[in-house]
This record gives sequence, C-alpha cells and structure tokens, in this order.
Amino acid sequence: MANAIQQRVPEFCPEVDEWQVYQEQLEQNFEANGISDEKIKKAVILSSIGPQTYKLLRDLSHPKLPKEQTYEKLCKFLSEHYGTQVSIWRERQKFYCLQQLDDMSMADWYAKVRSAAVNCQFGENLSLILKDKFVTGIQKKEDI
Repeated sequence: MANAIQQRVPEFCPEVDEWQVYQEQLEQNFEANGISDEKIKKAVILSSIGPQTYKLLRDLSHPKLPKEQTYEKLCKFLSEHYGTQVSIWRERQKFYCLQQLDDMSMADWYAKVRSAAVNCQFGENLSLILKDKFVTGIQKKEDI
C-alpha cells in the first residue's frame, strides 16, 4: 500500500460519540487507507472500540466471539444497541418551535436549523422548509 495514510482510528467512547457518526468516520478511514478486506476491517473495529464496548459486543455476539462475526454483523449489533429510536413527529415539533437566540449569529442560527432538520424526514421539501424556518425563527430586533 504505497502512499497510504495509515491514520489510527480514535477509540469509540459511548458516553460522547454517536455510533452512526463513528461508523461513518471508520468507513472513511477504510476508504482513505484503501482497506476493503473484511478481515482487516474486523480487526480495526475490534481494536478501536475500547474495552467497555468490546465487552458489550462480546455479550451481544454470544455464543460466538466477536472475531467470529462478520464486520457487517458487528456494526449491526452496535447500531442496534447504540442507535436511538427517533420519533419523526417529536423531531418536527422541536424543529418548528426553534427560535434564534439573542446572541446567536446568522451562521449559527442557520447551522442550528439545519441540524434540527436531520431527523425530520422532510424529503423533497427540505430546502423550502429550511428557508421558511430560518426566516420565521429569526430573532426580531427592536427598530432603531
């Protein structure tokens, strides 16, 4: 592997990291390093999840050991355990209630609106709904 990046994967910390985001970064690390071999992917994930998560994965894999599972199966176990069940309706209710804070810049407000829309599943209407929410949630300033 000439010119490979060979960057170490940071340890997964369940108290701080979201599994889905971590897995996406892991996949990008594989891509950057030209790793497609199942055996290597499995070794990387098992050596980068930390002892607490490894123990959990061992329990979820029982009666097999994690090393006896496929990479996809390991990711599935962790996704099912760490994944959150999202209520689209609750997410939309929170989205529509957003208001820009007094000290929030327009860039930060836009980022907050975009972030809040992630789990709302607006589909093809996303762009229009984002524009509407951005405008209707802007903090009203006193006229000078």
